[in-house]
Amino acid sequence: MFVKFKIWLPLAVVAVLLSPIHKNAKADSNDLASLINGGTLTDGSVFYSNFQFLADIGTNPLDLAAITVQTFNGPSGLEFLGNGQFNLGPGNDSIILQIAFDIATSGDSFSFSGVDLSNGGAVVSGEGLIDVFNSIEDSSGTPLASTNAILDPLFGISQPTDFQFLGGPQSSLGFDTSLTLFADVGSSVSLDSFRITVSTVPEPSITVLFSCVAAGFTLRRRRTA
Repeated sequence: MFVKFKIWLPLAVVAVLLSPIHKNAKADSNDLASLINGGTLTDGSVFYSNFQFLADIGTNPLDLAAITVQTFNGPSGLEFLGNGQFNLGPGNDSIILQIAFDIATSGDSFSFSGVDLSNGGAVVSGEGLIDVFNSIEDSSGTPLASTNAILDPLFGISQPTDFQFLGGPQSSLGFDTSLTLFADVGSSVSLDSFRITVSTVPEPSITVLFSCVAAGFTLRRRRTA
């Protein structure tokens, strides 16, 4: 029993080191209207800035001051809380919101990004849809990736999450984010929140440590075989 414990303990330590350790226990938050007027958010070594309002069209106008944007525990990213704004009742109603913002880090470089509706109370009834689309660029404006989460029961589309690699480590990113909701006559749509995430690659020293422990574990198995 003690031998098995000694074998698995180094692997458990490495697993903890490689897991994303969140630097902020308390989420940083602000309303979307304030962010568009020069507000910023900080999450450990990750900094969100340059929020821009691009478009708000549809039959249901949004109160941007009622929409909360916050960081959250887990991978770095932003959660957009609708606070009732992202709900549509039956009757050819629609919401289209387009914003842009920048993300930069002084820590590990970003390696991939994603968008997630799965934990946001996304419900589409009848002929309606929810669509969150991200266009992601590097600091020079070169396109890197795009993510698209969409729920559209009429066409049998159920993709509440989407993740894409960025083609190489990046210390800063620009996001162009579009939220589209549509509810036809006799249908309804509601969305409590959605998340945009960015994940980082581990430090080189941690990667080397993981390789060494893995190699040692392999040699130990050979000796005991």
